[in-house]
Amino acid sequence: MKERNLKQIEDKWYVDFTFKGKRIRQFAGYTKAQARNTLAKLRIEQLDERLGFRKSGQGERVLFEKFADDFLGLAGHGRPRACLSQDYIQQGQRSG
Repeated sequence: MKERNLKQIEDKWYVDFTFKGKRIRQFAGYTKAQARNTLAKLRIEQLDERLGFRKSGQGERVLFEKFADDFLGLAGHGRPRACLSQDYIQQGQRSG
């Protein structure tokens, strides 16, 4: 069965597909199974990129402590969740 995005040239398999208007062609393996796995991996990477996930190894490393501080700061400036719910209820009573 012929697959659209896999091509065999001599004894090597290559992937050939487009993503966001850019053509991607590269060596995929020496067997059709290796080529299928490479194609699946590339498609997952492209989907992750489209969804906004960075590839590992790119960008700066962030310590967990800094990430946690930033996250908790966004979640209510270090206040417990119960306080946030109370604030929401009180705001609703004032405006209503």
